[in-house]
Amino acid sequence: MHGVKKIVIAGGGTAGWMCAAALSKLLGKNLDITLVESDEIGTVGVGEATIPTLHIFHELLGINEREFMSATNATIKLGISFENWKDLKEDYLHSFGFLGTDCWAAQFHHFWLKANQLGMAQPIGDYCVEHLATRVGRFGVHPNQERNHAYHLDASLYAKFLKRIADKFGVKRREGKIVDVKVGAKDGNIQSLSLDSGEVIEGDLFIDCTGFRGLLIEEALHTGYDDWSHWLPCDRAIAVQTTAKKSPALYTRSVAHDAGWQWQIPLQSRMGNGMVFCSKYWTDEQALAVLKENLTGECLNEPRVIPFRTGTRRLHWNKNCVALGLASGFIEPLESTSIHLIQRSIVKLMLLFPKDEIKQADRDEFNRQTREELEHIRDFIVLHYHVTDRTDTPFWRHCKQMVIPDTLQHRLSLFDETGRLYKYDKDLFGEASWVQVMLGQGVSPKSYHPIVDLMGREELNRFMSSNLTSVQQSVDAFPLYTDFLKKYCPYKDEGLYLRKKNTIESVKFSFNKESLPVITPMGLNSTPIVLLDSVTNDGGAALRQIAKTLDFEFDTNTMYPGVRAQLPREYVLGVLDKMDGAIRQTYKIPPTLKTNVVQASFSLLTQEEKSLTPFQKVPHFDSTNPYFFAILHYLSTGDHGGTGFFRHEPTNLESIDVESKALYMNAINQSAKSSGFGSQGYIKAANDEFDLYHQVDYRTDRLVSYPGSLLHSTVVKPELDIGWDVDTGRLTANIFIVYE
Repeated sequence: MHGVKKIVIAGGGTAGWMCAAALSKLLGKNLDITLVESDEIGTVGVGEATIPTLHIFHELLGINEREFMSATNATIKLGISFENWKDLKEDYLHSFGFLGTDCWAAQFHHFWLKANQLGMAQPIGDYCVEHLATRVGRFGVHPNQERNHAYHLDASLYAKFLKRIADKFGVKRREGKIVDVKVGAKDGNIQSLSLDSGEVIEGDLFIDCTGFRGLLIEEALHTGYDDWSHWLPCDRAIAVQTTAKKSPALYTRSVAHDAGWQWQIPLQSRMGNGMVFCSKYWTDEQALAVLKENLTGECLNEPRVIPFRTGTRRLHWNKNCVALGLASGFIEPLESTSIHLIQRSIVKLMLLFPKDEIKQADRDEFNRQTREELEHIRDFIVLHYHVTDRTDTPFWRHCKQMVIPDTLQHRLSLFDETGRLYKYDKDLFGEASWVQVMLGQGVSPKSYHPIVDLMGREELNRFMSSNLTSVQQSVDAFPLYTDFLKKYCPYKDEGLYLRKKNTIESVKFSFNKESLPVITPMGLNSTPIVLLDSVTNDGGAALRQIAKTLDFEFDTNTMYPGVRAQLPREYVLGVLDKMDGAIRQTYKIPPTLKTNVVQASFSLLTQEEKSLTPFQKVPHFDSTNPYFFAILHYLSTGDHGGTGFFRHEPTNLESIDVESKALYMNAINQSAKSSGFGSQGYIKAANDEFDLYHQVDYRTDRLVSYPGSLLHSTVVKPELDIGWDVDTGRLTANIFIVYE
C-alpha cells in the first residue's frame, strides 16, 4: 500500500456520518472519501442520550450548539435517574459535574463522609451544581461556563445534520447494498466493495459502520469477538417512541424491572422509550407487556425488538479496516456511552492517521487504547448490576452473586475500606461519577482520608456550608429550564427554517422622515448625545418580527451580559443614512474619514445578576478611540431600563481616552480586588464609586447615539429586562461605527 488517499465508509447512521463529517472537515483536503449506505437498511437508532464529552467533537467541527439542538429535536441532559436499582422503591441521581471542593490530598467526598457522620451534611448531590439544577428544573448557559451538560437527541436527525457538514466538505454518498467484500489474497487487506448496482468501490482504508453484523471487520476479516455476557447478561432490547405528555426533564430515566431496565429519553416533541432485558428470564412478550404498562403517551411507531450480544471485537483496527459503533462491539446504553465511543475512535483514528502506508504500531496503539477505554466503561456498567440489595427475582440474584472483573473488584474494595477513588488513564468516568453510583447503590466507605481530621468541627461546618452556598447561588442564577429550552433552541425542521428566512427577506423598513435629531449636552464636559424619537413608521414592529425568527447567541468577544443576533443589512444602511450626518456634524468628524460598521446586532439582556462577573457590575466604555460611536435603538414595548452615563468619583472621569485609560483601569482593578464591587448586581443608580449624572429613558422606537469612550451602562430593571423572550425582554438594536 502506497499512501492512504481513498477512504470508504461502509454504512451511514450516527457512526458513519460522524466519521464522514470529521474526516472530511479536519483531514479531507487530500482525501477522497466515499460513504456507502442503503435506504433499505434501517439503523438501530436507540442511542439518543449522550454525555458531556460530545462538546469536544462539536468544537472540532465548529458546530453551533443552538443550531444543532434545534435541528435534532434535542434537550439538555444533566444526569440519569436510577430507580429501583439499589432496591425496590429506592432511587438516586447520577449527575454530571463535580462534587464540592477537593484538596490536594483528598477529594471532596472524604470531607462529606465525616460531615455526614457528624450530622452536618446535606445529601451529597446538594454539593453539585448539575445535580441540584436537575432536581429543581433550572438551567442556562453563559460565556465561560463549564460545559458539564449533555444532550438527549434524535439519532436519525443527528445523522442528517452531520451529513450536511460532510456534503459541504466533499464526501461522496453511494446508495446501494454491499453484496461483496474483496480481500487481497497476499496481504489480507480489503481491496474493494461491490454494490448491488454492480458498482465497485476501491479504497485504501475502510471504516466499518455496518452495525452488529460487522460486514467488513467480522464477516470479511474474521476478527473475532470477546463475549461479556457473563458480566452483562441482558441480550435484547425493545424500542418505541411515544408522544410527549409533559415538559422534558433534565435527565434520562433508568427504571429497573424484574429482568432488566427501562429507559425514558425526553426530546422536545416526543419521548424515546425502551426496555433492555435478559431473554433467559423474560420472553419478548413479557418484556413488551411490562414496557407498555409503564409508557406515558401514545405510541408513534411499532415497538422493535433488537437482539444484541454484549462484548467487543478482539481488534478494532484490523488490516486496513477500522470498526466504529455497533460494528466494533456493544455495551448496553445504561450510561449513554455509545456515541462517546464512536467519537473517541474517530479522534484516535485522526491522531494515528497514516502519513504513508498503515503501520502495525499505529494499529496496535489504536487497539490498546480502545480496549482499555471499553474495559473501564464495562466495569462501570457492571457496578450498577452487581452492587445491589435486590434479591427479589432470579435475574437480580444472579447479578448480585456473579463473579465480577478483578479491576472492578479492586475499585470496590478500595472505596469500601478507605473511601479512595482514582481516575485511571483512558477512564471515561471521573471520581464524582463513581462516588455517586457507589453511594447510590449502597456502598458506604468504612473510613475517609486522615487529612480531613485536621479540620475542627466548626471549620468543617463552615467548609461544607460554603460549598453548599456556592452551589445554590449558581443554580439560582439559572432560568427555569422550560423557559430556557423554549427560547434557546426550539425544534424546527428545515422547511420552517426556510420559511423564516423568506419572512426576513420580505420585510421592508420604513423610516420616519419627520423624526429629527435632538442634541443634548451632558456632564462636566457638556458631551453631546444625539436623540431621535419615533424613528420608524411602524414603531419598530418589523424589527421585532425579525428578531423572533433569529437564533440569538452569546457574544464571546465582549462582556455583554446577554445574547445577540445579526441585524439586517437594509436596516443598518437605513440607520446610517439617517444618523451619519448628525453624528459627523455634532462631533465635528473630519470629512476625509470614512464610516465603517464594527458590529451590528440585536441584543437581549439575559444574564441573571447572581452570575455577573465583577466588571459586569460597573459602567463600561466601548473604545478609547474618539471617533468610535454607539447607535442604540430601543425596540421593546413596555417599561424597561434606559441607558445611564456615569462619572468615576475617585478619578473624576466621565470618558476614557488613551491617556486616562491606565489611571482608570488601575483604580477599577484595585476596587475589584478589594471588594469585587460587593454583592450588588447590575448598577442601577449612583453609588460610592460612580455617580449617575445623566440618564436616557427607555422609549419604544427611540434611537440614541453617543461616543464609545463614555462610561455607561444599562440601568437594568431586573424583573422586566432579563429574559430570552423578544416580546417581553429588553430588545435593542446596537450598531457600533468608527470613522477612519
